[in-house]
Amino acid sequence: MALLRENDVLFAYKALNLIPGLPEASRRVAGAILDHFNKKDGQCDPGIERLSRMLGLNRSTVIRATEKLDELGLIEKDSHGGKAHRASYKPNWAYFRAIVEDFQLDGGPDCRARTGRRDRHHGVSDQSRCHERLPQA
Repeated sequence: MALLRENDVLFAYKALNLIPGLPEASRRVAGAILDHFNKKDGQCDPGIERLSRMLGLNRSTVIRATEKLDELGLIEKDSHGGKAHRASYKPNWAYFRAIVEDFQLDGGPDCRARTGRRDRHHGVSDQSRCHERLPQA
């Protein structure tokens, strides 16, 4: 299990709201998956049917959303089958932290002033940054 730091869950929710172009269904499904994460044992395996009922989305939409989240590296989806075709999910805490950090660094002078951080890129966009591989609006 990836090491969970204090406030990682909050950073993950914040990151989900900062990602441009992330489909609304994927954003909602990710939030519901995060809500099912057990901080004590790292288990996170809500069923597709449960997510579908909770969010009012059809089953195929939930499946597409989890596949998109896995493809983007936001969660790792491990399908372990069985009677209920269950899957377990591992949020990529480090990636969520990096998205928020990049936002704080690129958020303009007001953002840097609030966080007390300096722009490590000196105003030049670094194409290797984590959010560059995320969907754009």
